[in-house]
Amino acid sequence: MHILVVPSNYPNAAQPNAAPFFRDQVDLLLQRGHDVGVLSIVPLQFKNWLRAGLVKQPQHIQLLFPAIPKLSALTSWVRFQISKYLIKRYIKCFGKPEVIHVHAYMAGEVAIWAKKKLGIPYVITEHYSHFYQSNSEAWRLKLAKKVYQQASKRIAVSSPFKLSLENSFQEPFEVIGNLIDPNFENEKVAETPPKEFFILNVARLVPIKNHELLLRSFKLAHSEKPELKLEIIGAGPELSKLQTLASKLDIADNIIFHGECNKEFIKARMKDALATVLTSDYETFGVVLVESLSVGTPVVTTNVGGTSDIVSSEQLGYLCQADEGEVAGAIIDLIENPKDSRLIKEIIVTKFGKNRFYERMRKAYEDAIGIRDL
Repeated sequence: MHILVVPSNYPNAAQPNAAPFFRDQVDLLLQRGHDVGVLSIVPLQFKNWLRAGLVKQPQHIQLLFPAIPKLSALTSWVRFQISKYLIKRYIKCFGKPEVIHVHAYMAGEVAIWAKKKLGIPYVITEHYSHFYQSNSEAWRLKLAKKVYQQASKRIAVSSPFKLSLENSFQEPFEVIGNLIDPNFENEKVAETPPKEFFILNVARLVPIKNHELLLRSFKLAHSEKPELKLEIIGAGPELSKLQTLASKLDIADNIIFHGECNKEFIKARMKDALATVLTSDYETFGVVLVESLSVGTPVVTTNVGGTSDIVSSEQLGYLCQADEGEVAGAIIDLIENPKDSRLIKEIIVTKFGKNRFYERMRKAYEDAIGIRDL
């Protein structure tokens, strides 16, 4: 089957860690024998665009262009015009795809055009939580509704997110969670691996990730376990605010802010941590949680959005309310009552591993183009 993937973002020279799970899905489809192309048109801040390079890969056309500051609707229109031209170029070079897979509504307008003009059906997987925020711009809501209405299949990455999208747009969605990074899925774990005495957080330093709750929870846990450390991986505008709060809470000496790190470093620290802790206000899915569990490390997370799909039992860790005492209590319990790392991995790979993901996604493509026995 010839599949053209059209993502809203994709790893690139300026942002090598951007949406790696899109690339993981492309790689899996290629491994299973499908003919897969990628058309990634990515707007960047001007300073990032200047240092970005060109992608030279088979059947991958990537164009990075400078976003227009404070004019997101105009940036979206420019992306659409570029995408129309490049999809025609793609077809001329590689042939007409049987189905287009759009990742997130922002990239979907060209798929509507391709369906109407070229007769190519498309599948949309929605990942992003713009609509969780009550102040979404009207043009975004209009574009999303248009993209969802025209899609042959609509996919949400978690059950709570599915319900939210269906309530907002009155279109049916099905649930297919994100694929585990194969480097994490393939990592071997022992039943009781040696651990360092620290907890880990991996998240962008932005308000929706609620690192303030994380620090206040760590303060309480640290008061009972004074040797406990906290490591935070991620960059963002909240860094100085969080460093100030850590000093105010008198825990700065027990926290390491690593900044942005590559996947190998993240995997190694996850494997060594007592637990991965995520205190977001909202998550459509929770890739960090799946990655942690796939290397056998339990998690503590706020019960927001898609996290409940992942942490489905106490064998994996704990779902908490956004309460520092509850989060701290869960951290302490994991320290005092370690989980079975092999069982953690087995549960999460069964649910989100490559075999499960592929079978469900293959059926979605079959349904979209009306064939069987691919």
